[in-house]
Amino acid sequence: SAVCSQGSMCTFQKDVPYDLSYYVLGAIIAVGGIVILLFLVPHPRDVGLPSPEETERKANNAADPESKLNESLLGGEAAEDSGAVSPLRALCIPGVVEFAACFFFAKFVSYTFLFWLPYYLENIGLSKARSGDLSTIFDVGGIVGGILCGVISDKLGKRAIVAAVSMSLAIPAMAIYRSVVTGPQVSDGMNGGLMFIAGTFINGVYALITTAVSADLGTSKDLKGNSNALAMVTAIIDGTGSLGACITGVAISRLSRGFDTCRCPTGAGGAMEWCTECTVAGSDPGGWNGVFLVLEVCAALTVLMLTRLIFKECKELCC
Repeated sequence: SAVCSQGSMCTFQKDVPYDLSYYVLGAIIAVGGIVILLFLVPHPRDVGLPSPEETERKANNAADPESKLNESLLGGEAAEDSGAVSPLRALCIPGVVEFAACFFFAKFVSYTFLFWLPYYLENIGLSKARSGDLSTIFDVGGIVGGILCGVISDKLGKRAIVAAVSMSLAIPAMAIYRSVVTGPQVSDGMNGGLMFIAGTFINGVYALITTAVSADLGTSKDLKGNSNALAMVTAIIDGTGSLGACITGVAISRLSRGFDTCRCPTGAGGAMEWCTECTVAGSDPGGWNGVFLVLEVCAALTVLMLTRLIFKECKELCC
């Protein structure tokens, strides 16, 4: 409860101890870290098992005796599985630069929805509680999208095509969502359904790149058996994506103000002044039309970054 005069700043004392949620989540993360530290095996050889690369190499040697001879003549270079991989060498792996740039724009779009969707819903007239509840549907769609993208890409073996198709479908999904959900009169079912579809296509790409794509590139055959590039490749891709995520706070706030064309005529001379409740035809209160347009352009750039890999995978499918 709070006691305040009309128009003044008020601090509301909540009955729910929100600070406790930070302690509980922190404890869960700490327990998870301890479990990983104690029970996660870093490499199959630590428990006396061969790695997938070693198993594949032995199978190839058994099928082709010349490969074993070449490996011995190369002084074990093909079997090399030690030594750190430099960032420059990791960048030279085909696909790392493309997927890193792709992830920059994909994470920018994804984190904009994750952090700004409740604010957008409040801005168009929904209550805080209703905005918070509905915004979680976007995360649920992301879970489904991540599973679908992973399954489909495993079946096809073509990560770039799946990522490009998913993000291409996200563009009309975002456009439809903005054109339909413009006020509190839209039902929760319609709002949540469109939000679920958008989350499926947007976060599906995000989940695919952070998991399967990073693992594929980190164990690339171009490394000649050295699997230690996985951490470096993951760091490059995820770090580039995090750069796109960290600028969402500044970028979206500036874009919202920059695209806000809501001005109301006041005064005898018809001068235009900024106002919060605008009914001028063609106005964009909050600048959300412009923000969604920028998100759609970023989604298109995500697909553009994968153009070379898409053509390569299409050629492999056709030939």
